[in-house]
Amino acid sequence: MYIDYTGIKMTNLTTEEFWTKLGRKIPKPGDKTSDMEFREILEEHLSKTDGIALEVGCVPGTFLAYLYNKFGYLPEGIDFDKKTKEITSKTLENFGVMGFTIYQKDFNKWRPKKRYDLECSFGFIEHFDNAKEIVQKHIDLVKEGGKVIIEIPNFAGFNGFLHRLVDRPNLEKHNTSIMNLEFFKKIAEENNLKIKYLGYYGSWHFQWGYGRLKTANILQIAIYAILKMISKITVHIKMRNKLSNYILFIAEK
Repeated sequence: MYIDYTGIKMTNLTTEEFWTKLGRKIPKPGDKTSDMEFREILEEHLSKTDGIALEVGCVPGTFLAYLYNKFGYLPEGIDFDKKTKEITSKTLENFGVMGFTIYQKDFNKWRPKKRYDLECSFGFIEHFDNAKEIVQKHIDLVKEGGKVIIEIPNFAGFNGFLHRLVDRPNLEKHNTSIMNLEFFKKIAEENNLKIKYLGYYGSWHFQWGYGRLKTANILQIAIYAILKMISKITVHIKMRNKLSNYILFIAEK
């Protein structure tokens, strides 16, 4: 099976250099791969399997390690960070994952030759102007009966206001027009997907974009200091509303 996406024009709001310069680190063997706010939702909708999972934007590899160790998915990942294979492979090895495939490629230009039992991305599609086409490629890569999982940050509404106030450079790297439930509902309807979960989740805690301290002015730094103090309390409060930091979409094909 061959899928050709070379004719689709996809506008990336970030660059390969941006992600490589972040210097994402390899988690230590003792770190937890399941210490994520939405793990209880995943565990409600996923079960043990010998299927194959593809994660788009896979660096550093902790999600793939979790999917393997918790559910048994054989991991494949793709990312265009120049250290994709080095970082992700080492992470998976550190967490006892055996047998994996990592592609150091641009997902938009990649020509996959098979479909997957699970196709997922966590904080990926919002970095594109035409995110709908990116999601469509996610769906096309899933087998009939397989699942799609997409997670994005929630920078809309009040959260978006705060980011515009003190974190605009980071906000501009995100497509906020897709940060709503209707975006995913419409895609599910157009592709006859069965929605297993769609909603806001997670606590509220404000986080600056990488390197923001270097470009923020004194007022922005002061406001962020206040938000950070508030976040120390609210980070422990689980919510599923528009103040939550994330949106999670799980659907079955």
